[in-house]
Amino acid sequence: MSAAEAAGVAAAALWVVLVAATAVVLVRLTRLLKDARRQLTGIAERAVPLLDQAADDLEDARRQLGRVDAVTSDMHRIAAEVQQVTSSASALSATVNSTVAGPLVKAAALGHGVRKAFGGGRKPQQQPPNPRRSRG
Repeated sequence: MSAAEAAGVAAAALWVVLVAATAVVLVRLTRLLKDARRQLTGIAERAVPLLDQAADDLEDARRQLGRVDAVTSDMHRIAAEVQQVTSSASALSATVNSTVAGPLVKAAALGHGVRKAFGGGRKPQQQPPNPRRSRG
C-alpha cells in the first residue's frame, strides 16, 4: 500500500469515526428531547388542574371579600344610626330634665314648706335628761 492509499484509508476511517460519533450524539439528543417532551407533558397535565383550582379559589376569595365589604358597610351604617339614637336620647334626657325635674323640685320644696307652715313637719324629739347634770 502506498502512502496515498494509506492516507485515503486513514481519511475514510476518520470520516467513519466522525459519522459514528455524530450518530451517537444525535441518538442521545433524540432521547433527551423525548424525555424533555415527556416531562413537559406530565407537568402540563398536573399544572392545568392546579391552575383551575387556583382560579376557583381566587373567585371564592373575591366573593368572600364582597361579603366582608357588605358587612363592613352595614356596620358603619349601624354605628351611624346608634350614634344618632344616642344623641337623640341625650337630647330627650336634657329636655325631660329641664321640663320635669325643675318643676318637681319646686313642687317638693313647696310641699315641704306647706307642711312646715301648718305643723305637719316632724316634732323635735325630747332629749332624755343628762345624768351628769342632775348630780350636781
